[in-house]
Formats: sequence, C-alpha cells, structure tokens
Amino acid sequence: MADKHCTCEHCGAQFIVPAVKCGPAPKYCSKRCKWRRSAKIKNAAASAKKASAVHACQQCGATWQGRKRKFCSQRCSNLSRTKTGKAREQIRQEARNRRTRECLHCGIKYVARYDGRHGYTYCSRDCAFAARSLAKKGPSCSVSFNTCTECGETFSGRRRSRLCGDTCRAAHASRKAREASEEAHKKAAEVECSCCGATFCRIYGEKSKLCSDQCRRTLYRAERRKRGNTHRKRAKYYGVPCETVDPFRVFSRDGWRCQMCGTKTPQRLRGTLNKKAPELDHIVPMSKGGAHSYMNTQCLCRACNGAKSNEVIGQLRLVG
Repeated sequence: MADKHCTCEHCGAQFIVPAVKCGPAPKYCSKRCKWRRSAKIKNAAASAKKASAVHACQQCGATWQGRKRKFCSQRCSNLSRTKTGKAREQIRQEARNRRTRECLHCGIKYVARYDGRHGYTYCSRDCAFAARSLAKKGPSCSVSFNTCTECGETFSGRRRSRLCGDTCRAAHASRKAREASEEAHKKAAEVECSCCGATFCRIYGEKSKLCSDQCRRTLYRAERRKRGNTHRKRAKYYGVPCETVDPFRVFSRDGWRCQMCGTKTPQRLRGTLNKKAPELDHIVPMSKGGAHSYMNTQCLCRACNGAKSNEVIGQLRLVG
C-alpha cells in the first residue's frame, strides 16, 4: 500500500499519511487546526444568530438587526429619561452650566473639565503662563532709606533693615548678649555658701553652692581629712570590713599586669606618675560597700584606675 497525500481543510497545508494507518484519511494536519476550525464554525454560527436577531429602541420603538443596544441612535439616548425624571441632555447641560468659568486673563467664558472648587482659573495654559509672567514683572526688591538703630546714621537698604553694616550688627549682638546676661543676674536668687556661709549670686547657668575656688578647696580638704588617707581609715569611714592587704602580694598574684587592659605594670614604676604604674584597685569600691580584702582587690595601671573611678568593673576573686 502507498502513502496517502492529504490537504488540511483549515490551513490548506499538504501532509502525508503513512500506509500503515487504517481507516479514512484525516481532514486536518494537526489538533490545533482541528480546534481552530471548530472554533471558527462556532463563531460564525453565533455571529449569524446575532445578525438575525431583531431589537427594538426603548425611546422611539424602531427595530433593527445586529448588535444589541437600548437605543437606535444618540438622539434617542439623549431624549431618554433617567430615574430622576430628567433627560440626559438636560443633565449634561446643567453640568456644563456649573463648570462654566470666566478666564482671569483674557475674560472669555469657557467650560472647565470638572466641577472642582480649586484650579481652572484660566481657559488655557497660554493664558496661565501670560498671567504669571505679568505678575513677575517689576522690581525684585524695594529700596528705602532707613535709620540705623545702633549708630543713628541714615543708609539705603530694604524696608525692614535696621542696621547699616557688619560693625553695627556685631555691636548690636554684643549689646543684646550683655543685656541678657545682666537680666539673668538680676533674676538669679542669692544663695548662701555651704562652706563659709557668705551670701553670693551665682553666675548664669551655674548650680554650685560654693562661692569661690578657695571654699571648694577647703571643703574638699575637710572631706578628705574626715574620710582619711589610708585604706583602714576609709573602710572605717564607709563602715565596710577591712583586713591587712599587701599590695605587692596582689600585684604578684595578678602577674604584674593590668586586669582591665592587660598591659604590663613593671615594679620599677610603682609610685610614679607613669600611665603604666601599678596601683591597687577595689573591684567593688568601698564607697559602694566593697570590703578591703584580697578577694576585692586587683592590679590596675594608673590610666585604667583613673578611668574606672568608683564604678564596679571586674569580678571578685574566689581565692585571695
């Protein structure tokens, strides 16, 4: 048996059917052509059905064949009544009347695009740009002759200018600052010095209750004498436990290294003002309840000991 030569009924392409296949010859070259052919037939039937349908106008009653719609023409659509009882043409005319404006530049009447409260003050962009350019014409700033409030001389400048130059501005600023300082001194209340008992007026922004540096030094020395200059006296003053602590034993235990930054603290620097000089520090300060003992002491360099102040930094030793 020989192969069959067939023609597709949809696209018209030539294709060969092998002789091995039995039955009638296929009409289409592929399933896609078969689906498109069937869809085309269905669409043609639906179009014919729509074209043969007869419709009537809801306004004048005229009939026609073809696409379905409510009115036969735009005239019948404008004359039709809405739910409010007004014709569409009447509603459109009322909307146009509400949107009617008068151009502020050329004076002609025009219909705005929407019934808005803001904008649409000109009929076109040309009128808007022309009105804006007219508004910008004229001098950019007005020049007037004023009298300087600082030196009293007459000078030319802007209307609100009150100072003639940089010299008067600096003098004016200095005078205002001096007046503000004097006013602050007047408002400041008199305070009694907590050291000598003298009455004085504090400087603006100061909160100290000491009248002078001498009173500050006197009060500091008295507080230091009361607190004591040894660990035993300070422990008695703060009311914390105290035991005999050898600083060199603590330094040897910590390996002559600072326990905060890890730097070496040589023994030869002991008692000097060098930043790496070894100093005895209390982990929990005695002012905050820390005892003077081997467990509460550590080796710090002079820089770290000054930066630590009376803060709790470090961990207590389990064994002294």
